[in-house]
Amino acid sequence: MEYLLLLLIVLTLAFWLLYRWKILTFCPICSAALLTWIVGVVLLYLGSPFASPLFVALLVGASLGALAEKWGNKLGFFWKTLWVLLGSSGAYFLLNKELLKAVPLLTALLVVTLVFSFTKEPYGRFLKDKFKNCC
Repeated sequence: MEYLLLLLIVLTLAFWLLYRWKILTFCPICSAALLTWIVGVVLLYLGSPFASPLFVALLVGASLGALAEKWGNKLGFFWKTLWVLLGSSGAYFLLNKELLKAVPLLTALLVVTLVFSFTKEPYGRFLKDKFKNCC
């Protein structure tokens, strides 16, 4: 876990510099967390002792939450709910090396996101104000 934490810190600093120099337009910590958990998943599948499934799961959860918050207003509450349910379930199975369960869930997540991206009025928009400050 220490190596993944060190990677997260180094990537965050590197991406922060790139962001500050206006080379990178994405959030530095989000970019670093994404790359770190991808490396963590690869290391888990390779059987590396350096990857902690719990730490990788925390990073995946942070990415899911950040993306749900970022796109939730645009795509609606129903999408946000599906994003969290499908994403967290898919991540669970992915980290437990159950690809036959993870791949369909993550594929459904991608399909749902694409469908919601191309609809004019997001489903659940009427719930927006009710749940605005729920998280």
